[in-house]
Amino acid sequence: WRTLAAQWEEARDLVRRAKAEELEVFSWSKLKREKFDISQANEDVVDVDHDDLDSTTRKIDEAYKTVQSDDEGDDGDVETAPATVDDDDDDENERPWSAAARKPAHETVSSEQQHQHAEAFENILLTHSVLKWFQKADGKFRELFRRRMRQLAGGERSRILAKLLQGCDHTIYETYLEQKSGQRIIWTECRQSSSEGEGTGAGSASGADKATTSILVWYVSKHKWVSRYLEQIDSALARMNRQQFSSSAAHLFDDEEEKGRMILDSDTILLDPLANVPLKIHQLPASDIDKLEKEAWTPPLRLTAAEKEVVRKPGTVLVLGRSGTGKTVCICNRMVCDAEFHRGPVRLRQLFVARSTRIKSLVEKLVEEELSTDQLSNVDRNFVSYARLMKRCNAALERLGERSSSQGRLASPQPVDFSTFKSNFFRALGKDKRIRLDALIVWTQIRSYIKGSIEAVKEGRHLSEKEYLKLGKSRCRLTEEQRREAYSVFESYSQWLADEKRFDACDRTADILCRLRRTSIEDRLKEQVNFSRIYVDETQDFTQSDIGLFWVLCEGGGSLFLAGDTAQSVEEGINFRFDEVRSVCHVLSCGDKKSVPDKPLNVTLNFRSHSGVLDVAAAVLHMLYQAFPGAANKLPDDVGLFKGPRPSVLCRRDNKFLDNSTLVEVLKKTPSLVVLTPDANLDRLKGDLSCSEESIVLGACEAKGLDFDQVAIVNFFSSSTKQQERAWKELLKRDGKQSAWEMTQYPELEMRMKLLYTAITRCRHRLFFAETLKSPSGDAFFRWMLGNTSRLAEKQDIADLTVELKSPDEWLSLGIEYALNAEMQDDSQGAKDWFERASVCFKHGGNEELMSRATKHADLGQLLEDNDRTLDWPQRKQLTPQVLVSCFEQGGFIEDAIQVCETVLGLSPSGENKFEAIVNEVLADLKSLDT
Repeated sequence: WRTLAAQWEEARDLVRRAKAEELEVFSWSKLKREKFDISQANEDVVDVDHDDLDSTTRKIDEAYKTVQSDDEGDDGDVETAPATVDDDDDDENERPWSAAARKPAHETVSSEQQHQHAEAFENILLTHSVLKWFQKADGKFRELFRRRMRQLAGGERSRILAKLLQGCDHTIYETYLEQKSGQRIIWTECRQSSSEGEGTGAGSASGADKATTSILVWYVSKHKWVSRYLEQIDSALARMNRQQFSSSAAHLFDDEEEKGRMILDSDTILLDPLANVPLKIHQLPASDIDKLEKEAWTPPLRLTAAEKEVVRKPGTVLVLGRSGTGKTVCICNRMVCDAEFHRGPVRLRQLFVARSTRIKSLVEKLVEEELSTDQLSNVDRNFVSYARLMKRCNAALERLGERSSSQGRLASPQPVDFSTFKSNFFRALGKDKRIRLDALIVWTQIRSYIKGSIEAVKEGRHLSEKEYLKLGKSRCRLTEEQRREAYSVFESYSQWLADEKRFDACDRTADILCRLRRTSIEDRLKEQVNFSRIYVDETQDFTQSDIGLFWVLCEGGGSLFLAGDTAQSVEEGINFRFDEVRSVCHVLSCGDKKSVPDKPLNVTLNFRSHSGVLDVAAAVLHMLYQAFPGAANKLPDDVGLFKGPRPSVLCRRDNKFLDNSTLVEVLKKTPSLVVLTPDANLDRLKGDLSCSEESIVLGACEAKGLDFDQVAIVNFFSSSTKQQERAWKELLKRDGKQSAWEMTQYPELEMRMKLLYTAITRCRHRLFFAETLKSPSGDAFFRWMLGNTSRLAEKQDIADLTVELKSPDEWLSLGIEYALNAEMQDDSQGAKDWFERASVCFKHGGNEELMSRATKHADLGQLLEDNDRTLDWPQRKQLTPQVLVSCFEQGGFIEDAIQVCETVLGLSPSGENKFEAIVNEVLADLKSLDT
């Protein structure tokens, strides 16, 4: 103990010295915010001179009084000369408030019309960006902002309270916040339906007598950034105006009677000008402006009718939507709204779970940004990957004395995954001619049905062959003969696991689930493994037994919020349907109908990809529906926010396929082009393209959760097995219109089609297909795309591709994006690959310091993973402080140091109170330093 204490006290002293010396904390996200992110431009630190602020306020008041007196003496048609202030206003995009400012430059309106539009506003709509600025602003700026909002809401107008900005395609105004620092408020007038303005109900009002007037405040920005923001706002609104699915969105500014006001009905969704995601808007009634003085108070989110249904629906909720439709945003909104509406003495215990660390980190960031201090006081929030949740549950059960009955097998270093199953077990069966099923098909039967089904959970064991054969045909699509073959392989596999003393993920889940059900809810609460709400993203990546675990973790009045897309079920071995979630709830609640969720709520508006990409994705799904009914929930085709170019099939001028050297030349021309290929083909393709160090080559499964501007799907068909080749050929020979009966002999094609859909929907803008090897299935697919009646794609001669040029800042910005991707990887090798890509970008950008940091962070990631894999508890306690020290020596990676402490505490068995006290001290200092 003395040796251990000395090691941790050394780490504690190091942290405290760093805190005392105000060590600069380094993080890639902080670097992005400060250097390369326009969305943070309005958060620049401003030196506040209170005398200057008071002077500006007096001048604005005088200017408004001058306008009032000028208007009183105006005889109707003459444009008044507005009052001015002593400022450095040289913005070419601005012109004074006047009657003419309400219309384009060649039109004028009368003074009577001017007064008609200078009316009071009933609501102030604040974007999330504005709210963040307000919460971080100096007290005097906050006071000025509230005053400007009161003035505008009360109908006051002057040149510096409401300037129409020139050079815009839409009607946008600017208000001076303060003179010296050049702070500006950018806003637009709106008309809302009555249900929108009141913030209640889901309907849309019609008729002017039911409308309310509002202003939408886009940004508070320094003067130098105004032009850039206007370009982004115009671009976002222009894309919204191309929507064909919503009349309110298609005519945001088209109503002649509204004189340039934006029309916001209850179903209108706006696009964030800085990203392809919905714009988050907080609704503030004019009468509540003074509530902004309360630092702990946050105005409620404005929600459309569909969003209200998602976030306010009681009980367990299922959300189904395709890639890019905002499912993750729905989860974030639900978590925030649950916190906002939570009342009572009992703390709200929230848990977010995803298989991917990347998604976990994203949701944690988005939710933490939304919640106010007041909302944080009565809420416990937890964001974990599924692997981390399992470790946390195991540690809690150990402390409760619930030890595993399979401790020997479960103590092996890593569970058996599909790769191990295929290479170490299934390959040995290759000589058995009776085994005709593909390895992935067998693995799916074992993981999703024989060991991972709700029936197996209910019985507390794997299914017998008889029970397995009884599963419905719509659920398990293998024939009886194929099922018998799969079960025979399962029996051999079970014996192999026992002989090798190994386990798989189903064994781990079943063990945790069984032990949890033997404990009381009170004990789970004490060990912090019982929750009020559990939110799960990418639900299609979980088996029924996994979902059963979530259900048990929120027993005692809790509920689930599950979002996913069955068309993206590409987690190896999982065959998911939303109906199975309802089955889990029905079985575990002993048939209580109130515990069974309704059918999924659907979201179909795509914020990521344009129509050119979505048309191909939809065509692939239609083939999937026809060939494999029930493989994915049917939804209406996704609707993109804007139109875009069709995908391209890369070819040479002689119409021959590309070879590897030609593809390398393409990648050199377009270094930001991301190459996707089936994961099984990843190593081979990387080897073929090794001479192109800038190229980014990812497996389609690996890329899930990411999106890129330009994507090339390479060798998807030529890397197929012979069985898959035949399946594709059969499917495509009649334009993809094969019957389900004809495709029963090719069950592996279902997963392949979902993988293709996932790869396609990683693309935001330009999508390419390329094959460097000739294959019958590739030929058939390209004929289908190019010859389809709707002509889904076009040929692209590589000679016509233009060279992509990047400035040093663009290379650095891209490198930081890659470094952020590295931080979100689930394993050290994945992180190392992304850091290497980041390092190449930093090299092109000429920044050796960032190159060095990327290399050091990659090395640190390997050290963290090695420490995480150490199962011996005494050894873990000794290694961890060394890793902690490395976090500092590598250059201020405080977030990694926090992760080290939280991990070691989560694994600490009972009886280590003295040790935990020191670690908690270190953790508290780290969090203080990070803040």
